[in-house]
Amino acid sequence: MLSVENSKMKDRKLILMARFSIDYTQDKLIPEIETNCVEYRVDPQLAANFQRNKFAANSLYFHHAHAYADIPIGQEYEAIARMCRGIIIPDSILRCKTTVLAFFSAYKTQPFPHASHGHHENSLIQFQDGIPDMIFDLYEITDKTTSLAYTPDICLCTYETLKANGIKDFKM
Repeated sequence: MLSVENSKMKDRKLILMARFSIDYTQDKLIPEIETNCVEYRVDPQLAANFQRNKFAANSLYFHHAHAYADIPIGQEYEAIARMCRGIIIPDSILRCKTTVLAFFSAYKTQPFPHASHGHHENSLIQFQDGIPDMIFDLYEITDKTTSLAYTPDICLCTYETLKANGIKDFKM
């Protein structure tokens, strides 16, 4: 979906830093997004997309690191991997087809048409074949006021991104 001009292939990773707990998502996050959709007059198409996908099967809400580009809703990735200091750990790579169903601003949580380049934001991501176990190693957000604790990052990327990072012989 993104052209190579928009971002260097090597950097095209969506880095997941934390996941929202199911209880917090249902009790606080979703109601907050719904309220903000009305209060801030969110584009009706974005609000409808959120309503359609808010409880999608095999999906979770995440806080992600600075976006490498303006990533559109619907962006697909083919692999998931652990990272250490920004470098993909080759032995951790798994085939994992994912689709970004929605993006949300981190401030006044409301749907956005894309993740804005250079910003930390939130996202709703669907895992086609079920949620991989490594996702549950991420810090779990259970309260809006809690600071994020450091856990190793996990990234979503394409096979082309893996190759651009010098990982040619990954096991899928």
